[in-house]
Amino acid sequence: MAKPKKSEISIVMYRTPNGVDQFRVDTVLTIKGEKSRLRRRGFPTYDAAVEWGETRAAEIRLGMAPPEPRKASRPPRKPKPEDPSSWTTSAVFDRLLKRWEGRLKPISVYTYLSKYRSRIKPIIGDVIFSEVSQDQGQLIAGMDDMSAVIFRIMLRDAPKVGAVVPRICYDPPARKRNPRIVFFEPEEIVLVRDALPEKYRAFFMFLCSTGLRLGEGIALSYQDISLRQSLIHVQRAQSMVPHVIYTTPKSGTGRHVPISAVALEALRERSRMLHGVDWPVVPRGADPLQHLVFNIERTGFRNAMVEAGEAVHLGKMCSPHVCRHTCASLMVQRGVKLEIVGKVLGHKDLATTMVYAHLQPRHLTSGLDILSEAISSAE
Repeated sequence: MAKPKKSEISIVMYRTPNGVDQFRVDTVLTIKGEKSRLRRRGFPTYDAAVEWGETRAAEIRLGMAPPEPRKASRPPRKPKPEDPSSWTTSAVFDRLLKRWEGRLKPISVYTYLSKYRSRIKPIIGDVIFSEVSQDQGQLIAGMDDMSAVIFRIMLRDAPKVGAVVPRICYDPPARKRNPRIVFFEPEEIVLVRDALPEKYRAFFMFLCSTGLRLGEGIALSYQDISLRQSLIHVQRAQSMVPHVIYTTPKSGTGRHVPISAVALEALRERSRMLHGVDWPVVPRGADPLQHLVFNIERTGFRNAMVEAGEAVHLGKMCSPHVCRHTCASLMVQRGVKLEIVGKVLGHKDLATTMVYAHLQPRHLTSGLDILSEAISSAE
C-alpha cells in the first residue's frame, strides 16, 4: 500500500453498511481570519479525498468559490413567546394606543397620549403593569380628573390587548363639576362684543346665538348653511392634535341648529367683511374647507376674549365656551325645554343638559306649589 500523502486536510476512513471502506473529508480551515469547514464523504481512496479537499481549500483561498456553509447541528430555537405578565406599563400603553387609534377620534388619542406622558408615565411607566401597587393606583387616582380617567380606561381595555391587569382597587373620586354655570347676561354680550377687535365680533355673536363649540364654529362652511330652511348643519369640527385636523363633532354625529336673527346677521356681517356681499356664491360640489365662513385662528380669538373681558371689568370668565353656556342659559331662562336645548347643543344625553335646569322659569319648576295652591283653595 502506498504511503499516504501528507496534507492539512483531515481524512477519516469509515465502512459503509455494505462493508466497503471509504474516506471522508472533515476539517476546519482558517483562511483570512474566517473559519471554513470542509465536509464530504464517499471517496473511494485516501488520495481522492485529499485531492478534493486541497482543491477546495485552494479555491477558497483564491476567492474562486465561497466557503461551504456550515450546517447547523440543531434547528434554530423558536423565540419564546412574550409573557404579558412581564410587560411594563409603557409597553401596555403602546399596545393600547394602537388599538385606540383605529377606534377613537384623533383628538381623544392625542389627549390620552399627552396626559400619559406628562402625568402617568413618570410614576409607573417602567413598572411591570401587573405589579402596579394599590398606593401607586391611589396616587394616580388623586391626580387631575383626566389623568385619573385615562388610567381607568387603561385598566378597562388592558385585557383586550392581552395584558395582565394589576389586582388593585381603583376608585378615583367622582369628577367634580362646577355647580355654577358662567354665562353672559344680555347687556354683557354687548359690552364684550364692542370691546373685541372688529374681525372677531361677528364670530362672537354667532357663537352666543347658536351654542356651537369653538371648533364647530371655525369649521363651519357656507355649504353647511341653508338660508331657505334657516338651518345650520353642524357636521365637522376643527381640532388640534397638535396640528389642525377636521373631524366629526364631539358627539360623533351631526346636528341641525336653527338660524336666529342674531346668527343670520353675524353671518352676513362676516360675508360683507370678507367678500363685500351679504352672501357669497359657492360653486356646487366645491370643497367645503375651501369656503369656511369664519376660518379664524382659535388662539387669537381666545386671547382677544380674555382681553375684552378685562377691558370691560367683566368680573367673570370670558372664553369661547362661555358663549356656549350663554346660548343654553338664555334659552332655558326663556322657557325652552331642556330636551330641545340638548339637541341644539349636541348633547348625547339629557343628563349633560340638566346642569342648566336650575335656570328654568319658576312656572316650569314649581309644580308642587301649584298642587298646594289647588288643595288650599278646595279647603
